[in-house]
Amino acid sequence: MMMEDWKETEFSLERKHVACTSCLSEYVKKLLCEVSITDQFFDAFTSYYTLEQNHMKMILPDLSDGGFTEAWFEDAVHKISPVLNHVHFVYSQVSFCDIDMWMEWTHYKKVFLECFKLLKDSENSCSVPLALLLLTAYLERALGNVLLLKRNQVPAMLKDLLATEELKNIFGHENILFLQILIGSPISLNLRNITWHGFVAPPEVSSRHGYILLAIVQSFGEKLEKSGLKPEHIPCRSWLTFQQTETWINCFPEITDSSIRIAEEVFRKTTILLPQMLPYWKEILSCFRNQKYGQCLVLLLPQIENCLRNIFVAANDCPERIVTAEATMLYTTFDEIFSEFVHGKINKTRNILGDTYIELFLDLLVYPEGPRVRDRLSHGEVLLEDIPHHLVNHILNISVAICCKFVCPSTGILQEIYVKDVITAASNYKPKFHPLSILKGKFFQAINKVMKWKNCPIPDLNDPPNSGETTDKSLDVTQYVQVICNLYSVDDDIKKDLVHCGFQTLSNILKKLQPETLYRPRYEGEITTLLRQIVSHIIIAADQVSDGLQICYYQWCKKKMRSRQRLTYSRFLCRLLKSILKYTENLEIMTNATKNRWEECCYLSKELLESISCFSQKQFL
Repeated sequence: MMMEDWKETEFSLERKHVACTSCLSEYVKKLLCEVSITDQFFDAFTSYYTLEQNHMKMILPDLSDGGFTEAWFEDAVHKISPVLNHVHFVYSQVSFCDIDMWMEWTHYKKVFLECFKLLKDSENSCSVPLALLLLTAYLERALGNVLLLKRNQVPAMLKDLLATEELKNIFGHENILFLQILIGSPISLNLRNITWHGFVAPPEVSSRHGYILLAIVQSFGEKLEKSGLKPEHIPCRSWLTFQQTETWINCFPEITDSSIRIAEEVFRKTTILLPQMLPYWKEILSCFRNQKYGQCLVLLLPQIENCLRNIFVAANDCPERIVTAEATMLYTTFDEIFSEFVHGKINKTRNILGDTYIELFLDLLVYPEGPRVRDRLSHGEVLLEDIPHHLVNHILNISVAICCKFVCPSTGILQEIYVKDVITAASNYKPKFHPLSILKGKFFQAINKVMKWKNCPIPDLNDPPNSGETTDKSLDVTQYVQVICNLYSVDDDIKKDLVHCGFQTLSNILKKLQPETLYRPRYEGEITTLLRQIVSHIIIAADQVSDGLQICYYQWCKKKMRSRQRLTYSRFLCRLLKSILKYTENLEIMTNATKNRWEECCYLSKELLESISCFSQKQFL
């Protein structure tokens, strides 16, 4: 970024953020920092430090009149505040052993113990927000497991999960209503969304909010046991992992102690991070240094969203969108930040970030076949201890690269070797999980499978098998290349090289092709899907042909085929090869621009695949 470009961007960002001391809207801030604060106490506990349902009935306002409204939630938050005070007073003085009697139903008791420790850590300002992030994610996961006792599918959104009649019948209407006041609606305290979407600064939430969620977890466990439902009766959905990401996450440098010191300076000097959020970034680096990769990532993802929202706001000149939304509006979240249009106008975020940076985030967060890290983690689908170092290293480096875009070059930090390596890696990134990228990978796979046919020896079918010496009649695939060249109007010189060099050259040329993947037309989606299905069938067919040829060749050489089998093998192999030859000849004719016989091409392709499948399945046994 040139110095003059940086100055303009910096001024723009500073101008938008000058009055932004909080990312909470007036309504949400009022609920969280005023209405829920009281000096009164109300003891709603049983003797086991669980919430008594009859006490809940006493304090909750009547819901029969108008349903959920802002006025109702404001009244409800005010009335439950004395309960929050008492729970905080008791839980802050007891040990976890005093309150862990009914935590096993969650199938992840360990994380709730960790949250209890975090809530007691008064020295670290980020401990309470981290505890809330973990509590809301893994409580949602546990409630979804319980719901599976009564239905086959769990709603994707927490507010819809809490609205199910099945959970109300299992845990009691008052208990679920109490939870809805805390995390169940955009006009409630909404602790889950304001933390996971990066709106809350460390001082804006207190341990009272965490302790009450722990009390609810304990109370729900007691309710389940009294209903005769033991932890082993509750389904436990399989935990997801990110271990497979190691195969493609390798473009960024390893973050070392010296890198962490440089990253900390970048976070201090960038203009894109809000001052009230800087404690999070310091704690993120601390967690990474101490190898607490799960906690590091949980803190990092909301702050990345906050950072990107700041860029979105500055780029599109909409400062009001930096705060939490009111009930009638949507949050400015990843989906909108990365969308092509905003309210019918071009989203200018692309101009500031650039395509490669957007693709980095789309790969990680949005594309259906990517890891979708934020979705998986925020819904409690991944064990904290299973979050791998390489993934956190990757995402933390991306954060450094983004922040470097808004660091003044005169500071000198951009001249650090680590920073240069990070920026280079981010700028050269190629998407891995866009459908077109996956299609390209499938093409490579198909080419490699077909190329292996050349290694499948074919016996001399005119002579009986001898001691093992055979004439190697490898398959000639050059005719297929000729058809492809004609289909795509390949230049004559390249065509000559392709025909003579075969699939290896085709593979090399394909490697150089980089299809544009950002904001593609909608109609391309269906075409890409169909192409992927076709290539997937080719891959399966190619494998089956290779396996069948190897088995039959082995049987031929070892004289394990009866004479009738050998004759069948010979005839069928010849017929198969002739079918492939005929297919390629017909395809060459029908794909000519003057013929335009595409439906017949599809029919012939399907017919050939059926023949190959039949050949491989019979295996002449």
